Amino acid sequence: MSSYRTVAIASCVPYTKTKNPGLIIRNLDVFSDVDYVYQSGYNGKRFAKKSSEYVTDLFETTLKGTGYFTVIGHEVTDSIISASKKGYDIKPFIQSYNIDAIIIPKISYAEIDEAIESDEYTTRVKNASGEYVETIAYRYILHQSVSITVSYTIIDTATMEVYSTKKLQGYRKEQSDTNHFSNVGKDPLQIAKKIIYSFDEDLIVDLVPHRMVAEFNLVKNKPKLDEAKAVYKIVNKNPAFAELEFKRLYDTYGHIPSGVNAAILKAKNMDYDGAIELLGNIYSASGDRNAYSLLESVKCMKTQTTLATKQFERVGNKTDRNIFQTIMDE
Repeated sequence: MSSYRTVAIASCVPYTKTKNPGLIIRNLDVFSDVDYVYQSGYNGKRFAKKSSEYVTDLFETTLKGTGYFTVIGHEVTDSIISASKKGYDIKPFIQSYNIDAIIIPKISYAEIDEAIESDEYTTRVKNASGEYVETIAYRYILHQSVSITVSYTIIDTATMEVYSTKKLQGYRKEQSDTNHFSNVGKDPLQIAKKIIYSFDEDLIVDLVPHRMVAEFNLVKNKPKLDEAKAVYKIVNKNPAFAELEFKRLYDTYGHIPSGVNAAILKAKNMDYDGAIELLGNIYSASGDRNAYSLLESVKCMKTQTTLATKQFERVGNKTDRNIFQTIMDE
């Protein structure tokens, strides 16, 4: 995903085949004489709709929050996909938004299980005479578990082929005391929501290249070059311009610190090849040990980043059928 910086997120495809719990929550007290009936709080249509909305929001907010991607929201992405399904050429839309990849999330599996049981305990209550007597009472415990699998497909917009598919799987079980008099269980959608938003860290690990961050400090202006003073002052505000100025000072005066600083700024911007080439030239021309040390560090950083960007195996997947329809109907 390192080459993809602008990604468009489609609305999550909902899962409508959820293994629904029964209308009445099953009673675990098989041999109990206690008679109680609880209605499930599950609503199939609501679960499918809201859980898919949570997934869409997860992808948009998580990827925006990384600072690595420019994210095109589902409203725009859905309109592009809709146009494609209708046979329109979507290249102009993709180019106008500079979209590198389209991500289609989908809830590919969901299952809910519910059960309720009673817990017998002794308590003291007042009788008709005002005396406290011991009696048997019950509290009712609702057990709920939810399993969810979210899959997502990445489409390379340059080739309109599937770049990769990934899955996120989660399971959560909760139990809670419930009000015997309400006779309606908690909505398991809230458990599903917790699972879905717990995928944020996995999503970041899967999609954002795990690169070593260039944290090199600029070298000092020694030997001193007066023209370089102004460049040091603009590095934080305009690093791209500072890189060009440092390079100009090196080319003009052979000022080694400026050349090394230009290479450092290239490395910070992930232009490892450019940094390596410049540092190699500096070292060959001057034998500067600082340039050599930095050169080896940048080579190591490039290797680490290359390994990190192989997080996905490219999967060519062309089809005569509309690619979006194929993915969404799977």
